[in-house]
Amino acid sequence: MIRLALLVFAALLVFSGSAEAAVNRTCASGTTVYEKDGVRVFEAGRSDDSWFACGPTSTRPSLLWTVSPAYGHFAVTARIGDKLVFEGDGWGEGGGENTFVGWFDARTSEVRRGELAGGVSNTPYEVTVAADGSLGLVVGFDEEASLRVGHLKLSSTPGALQRELVLATPGARVPGSLAFADGDRALTWRLQDGTTRSVPTSGEAVTCTSGTTIAEAGGARVFEVFPNRKTDRGFQADVLAACARGATKPRELGVSDVYDQQLWGALALSRAGDWTAFATGLSGLVVLDGTTGQVRFVEPRGVSFLQDVAISAAGEVVFIARESWTGGTGSFVFRVTDRASERLATPGGETVPGSLAVTGDGRATWQIKDGLAQSTPLAGEAAVTCGAGTALIDRDGLRVFELMLKGGKHTRLYVCPPGAATPVLLRTGPRRAGWEVAEFGRERGRVALYLGAETHFDDDYLVSISAAGVRAASLGQTYSWGYIRGVAVAPDGRIGVAHRRGSRWRVTLFDRGRPGRLKRERTLARPRDGVRPGTLAFSGRRLVWRSRAGASRGVRVQ
Repeated sequence: MIRLALLVFAALLVFSGSAEAAVNRTCASGTTVYEKDGVRVFEAGRSDDSWFACGPTSTRPSLLWTVSPAYGHFAVTARIGDKLVFEGDGWGEGGGENTFVGWFDARTSEVRRGELAGGVSNTPYEVTVAADGSLGLVVGFDEEASLRVGHLKLSSTPGALQRELVLATPGARVPGSLAFADGDRALTWRLQDGTTRSVPTSGEAVTCTSGTTIAEAGGARVFEVFPNRKTDRGFQADVLAACARGATKPRELGVSDVYDQQLWGALALSRAGDWTAFATGLSGLVVLDGTTGQVRFVEPRGVSFLQDVAISAAGEVVFIARESWTGGTGSFVFRVTDRASERLATPGGETVPGSLAVTGDGRATWQIKDGLAQSTPLAGEAAVTCGAGTALIDRDGLRVFELMLKGGKHTRLYVCPPGAATPVLLRTGPRRAGWEVAEFGRERGRVALYLGAETHFDDDYLVSISAAGVRAASLGQTYSWGYIRGVAVAPDGRIGVAHRRGSRWRVTLFDRGRPGRLKRERTLARPRDGVRPGTLAFSGRRLVWRSRAGASRGVRVQ
């Protein structure tokens, strides 16, 4: 279906171009966008945005690129001898982007253009021209990463170059070194280590010596190669392959479409002893054993994106990844097993990139961006203690944590109040459950917390906690704690709340219910003069506060 859409796009381009060319224009028409050494490029569209060129001997303008207004882009890329190289983009309302690269011959006024292989944001960063007019280029959507070397061969069709054939990823190249070689049968470029890389313009086969090395250890090699073959979707293949020590035939670990521009680079690479591990693609994980020269490739089921990887000197691998499922998505810490992988813990928030590690005492550790250091045993959590699990809050004696017990089917949310030695269960959810927890305040030895389900369906809760026990009230799934402007906690566990939504204020009460519960929220007052932050408090049988102007206010609660 995608391939069909591209063909339709190209057909519309040709039709639009023919219509534009039929309009009477001269080499003096339009608005100049480039003029040098007798070559003038100008924009002179009518119904579409169209760009034309004239050379020193041109008798009429030559159409370079045309696209519907506001749906495209044009730029002159380089001047190489008689060839003026240009690029043109076109995109649709529903997304997707098609980029064409071509040249205008200043001597003959001939125009050739061909389509680049990537699906979005193709930007040429370096271009070279062969004697017959074929193009070699370094192209991608980020100059520092995701680059590729491609070749657009001269087509037998007038005005056309063949669609880009991707040849390789350039590695740590020396900018400006791309050139044709071997009678224009190869493209070469220099690397920063002083060596020269060369790839035939017909593409490389998948062999143990081809492609660009991603990682190697103990005689094993993992590499990326772009053979001249198509996937089931009709696009060129991008192959991740490996050769174990002594192997003469590579093993293909994964195949993706060049069109999707998801290169098989080494992400979050980790080394320890003779072991190497790294994430690749969106959800691939490669492990190299430098002792045996073997390579293992794992694609954890359900994982949509790997964020961090760590390996120990004994070959134990952990990773943090995002999982997606029907109705939800969330990040988890995993351990690689003999079969595949298993969840160990929730990360507890946004992690610091590169902080994941495996310690010598058999624990995985990582850092959260808000400063919390986290850890979990590689063997899995075996007991419920105040030091177990992933901390969501850990300050001034209060610890709230999520816990996945080894072999269990659930994730549970616990709290250890200040001074308590035994955790108190707050909520139980499925194995993929996760919560957002906010502390609203502390008063008279009690703490008020807000609990929100983050990765699963559940009500939100307001909780009153002390060493003597826990009381909770369900808030449903539409309650917004972002409107809360003040919280007060009574000695008996009741909670008073000040809300503001726009110019409207409410003071409400969560009264005591049956053991462990708070009653449904009840409105006590609607103060027109607001509530000053930090002034809401219980005073005997009253809930009191000060207005924004400082006046004393209150309401009876019993």
